[in-house]
Order: sequence, then structure tokens, then C-alpha cells
Amino acid sequence: MLMHSRSNGLARSNGLARSNLSARSGAREVKTPSATRGGLSGLAVGAMLLASGFVPCAANADDFTGPYIGTQFSYGTTDYNISDDNPNGGNNAYSHTRASENEVIPSIFAGYGLVQNDWYFGGEVEYTRPSTEYSGWERTGVNTFERKTEHLSSWAVDLRVGRKLGPASLVFARAGYVGGRFKDTLAGQGGISSYSESQTLHGVRFGFGSETSLGAGLKLRADYVYSHYNSMKFTTPANIKANYRPSTSLFRLGLAYHFNDADEVSAASAENFAGPYAGALLGYGSVGSQDGTEDSGHTQITLPGVSGGLVAGYGVTKGAFYLGAEGELGLGAQEFEDEFPQTGDKQEMKKTYALSVAGRLGYALTPKMMVYTKVGLTRAHFKSNLNMPNDTPARTGSDSADLNGVLVGVGSELLLDENYIVRLEYTHTAFERWDYIDSAGEHKFKPNENLVRVGMAYKF
Repeated sequence: MLMHSRSNGLARSNGLARSNLSARSGAREVKTPSATRGGLSGLAVGAMLLASGFVPCAANADDFTGPYIGTQFSYGTTDYNISDDNPNGGNNAYSHTRASENEVIPSIFAGYGLVQNDWYFGGEVEYTRPSTEYSGWERTGVNTFERKTEHLSSWAVDLRVGRKLGPASLVFARAGYVGGRFKDTLAGQGGISSYSESQTLHGVRFGFGSETSLGAGLKLRADYVYSHYNSMKFTTPANIKANYRPSTSLFRLGLAYHFNDADEVSAASAENFAGPYAGALLGYGSVGSQDGTEDSGHTQITLPGVSGGLVAGYGVTKGAFYLGAEGELGLGAQEFEDEFPQTGDKQEMKKTYALSVAGRLGYALTPKMMVYTKVGLTRAHFKSNLNMPNDTPARTGSDSADLNGVLVGVGSELLLDENYIVRLEYTHTAFERWDYIDSAGEHKFKPNENLVRVGMAYKF
């Protein structure tokens, strides 16, 4: 539970984790549940977005009815569930999940909505140019090659169903069709010539979100969207049979202009958020990094998992502005595992806990709702385990390191009553590089973490 202190205003108003792909053979399993990750993230974000509605001071009763246009920026990853095979089959089959590097992704959208008895029904179209990619060295049988998989563009048509929580606040769920253009390039060694293939894939997506009136027809939007595409299949001139199925997991912030809404929303005071608080956070996230050696090449790996935290802090206010600081003990189960079932070789990397301190700067949209940004420092513990007796030479052992990082984030808080506050928060942390050496050479592991979490706080 994430918790904040009662104020007078409220009383008045209410290391080894590289893939080692170029030195391996044998069928491979990577236990990286990307579909589960998307579902859990969606439920977590959706739950808090449903809680983030508020009652503003003035707006039309039907200000979500009519046409609108807008733009938004997304942050997240494209996961590629890849399986390759070469002409020999058998132990040369290879499967794994890899993720693109996280990037800010712009998109545009337009739609139309209708409100009946506070229920919202609408349709929306969207176009995006992600330009995200995964690149790394891989091995199928005797063939070692460099792969680059790119998400070039996407488009979607959604239905939205929602509920107004006040004259200018809407929560909604979305579901619909998504299409995308993807490109896979293999640059080979060992007799494999370079080959590139582009295809259009189709799929479905779902998400949850909320919108808030800012006045003058503008709406602030936040949502989470998970998309799942069908498979892309092709065979290279070297007879490598490639097959992958992409999915995306995105947290998005946007601004829309509604043509039928021109009312203003009056300013509010942040004093209800002042004072000490303590509570807890729970959500889902992933740690991604390029990992490898100069000789074997580098591969993007991902450590997904549930992440929680215990927090405590204090804030002061001036008008609608909030300034505060908080500390957190982060606990999680983010883990990467690479395994060769035929040989029993296994490689693991885990992030176990973290300590962080951060400052928060916020702005009250109403007496009961505040949005904020946060910036701080963190120190996290990473642990690796290597058990590869069948490698040449054999490699076994474990290692650990405490890595420092810088975190930035955005979030919103909603007062439920005099003592309880709920929170939705997204944070990104860039950690320092971890250099370590084994028989394959010097590894360079530099993780970045993305978390979406909900919480509850108690004000003392």
C-alpha cells in the first residue's frame, strides 16, 4: 500500500547473462513469457487507470461526444519470439525470445465518440512509425549469423468502451485489429549469404486508459496497449527456415483535441497531498541489455518479472505545485534464463533488490488528483549463474554485482479519502556497465529497466 498524510486542506474539502549464441549448438529454450508479461502489465496499468478518474471544476456533460484528433508518444518494447532451423534439423533447431531496445515512439490518431447515460462508445484509427529493432549474433547448427529484426510501421482500428467518472473524466478499455510491417535481415558466416525479407503481419490488441479534460477542447490521455501479431515465416537461400512472432507492450501519453468541447477547467490546490506518507507498489517490468563479447558479438537480452517496493516520503506544496522526496526498497523477480535441453547447459541472470531515493515535482489537476515527475538515484543487485559443462572450454560459476543507476519517471495520484491515496507510476532506470571476464572474453552488460506499477499510500 502506497500512503500520504492528512492535511488541513483535506480536512476542509475532502554477468554473465550474455546469450553466447555464436559458440553454441543444440535446441534452445528461453523462458521469457512475453505474452504473460503483456497481460499482467495490462491488468496492472488498467487497474490504476480505472482508479485515476476525478471530478474537475467545470466541463460539458457530453464533452467526449463527437470527433477528435490527436498525437501521442509511447515507450516500450517489441518482443520477437524467434525459432530457426537449418537443413539438418534435430538438435540444430533453435528457439528464443528477444526484445528490441526501448525507444520513444510517436503516433497520430483520430476517432469519434458518443456518450449515453455516462457510458462512452467510440471508434479510433491510429498510425505509428516505431523504427525499433533487435540485433544480435545467433547460431543454428553449424551456422553463425548476425540478425537484425526491425518493426518498421504499424496501424490499428479499435473500438473503445468507457465510463465517465465525472463531467470531464473518462476511463476506457480498447480492443481491435493491428497490422504492422516487419523486416528480418540475416548477415551470415560459414557460407551463409546475407538475406533480407519484409512482410506485413496482422494481429489483435487490447488496452486500458483514461482521459482528462484540460479545457479549450484538449484532453490528456494515458493508456497501456498490448499487441500480438501472427507469425512471419521465410526460408533463406542457405535454407535456414526462419519463423518469428512479434508482440509489443507500450505505455503511452497523448493529447487529443475534441471539436465539440471548449469549456475551461479551473485550477486546484495541491495542499491535500502535503505531509508524510508510507506504502507499497506492485507491478511488472523488464530489464534489457546488450550483452556479449567483442569476439562473439552482442545480443539483446531481457529480464522480465513482477516488481514491488516499499516506499516512504514527505512533500510540501505551494498553490497547485508539489515538491517532495521519497525512498524505496525495491523487491522483484526479474529473471533471464537460457537453456539447452539436449546438453543441460544453462545460463541465468537475475535482478533481486534495489534501493533508491528520488525527488518528486507535481501539479494538482483537482483537489483530489495530482500528476508528477520524479528523478533519482538507485543501486540494484544483479546475480548471475553459469552452468555450461559441455561448452568448449567448460564454464561454470556464479557472480554478482551492485550497479548504480539514474531513474526518471512520471505518475499520477488520486485521493480516495482523508488518509488513502492510490498511485499509477512508470519509471525508467539506466544502470552503469558491468564488465566481467570468462573464457570467452570480456563481457559488457549495461542494463536499462522499465517498470509500470500501481500502489496505495497512507497519510499519517
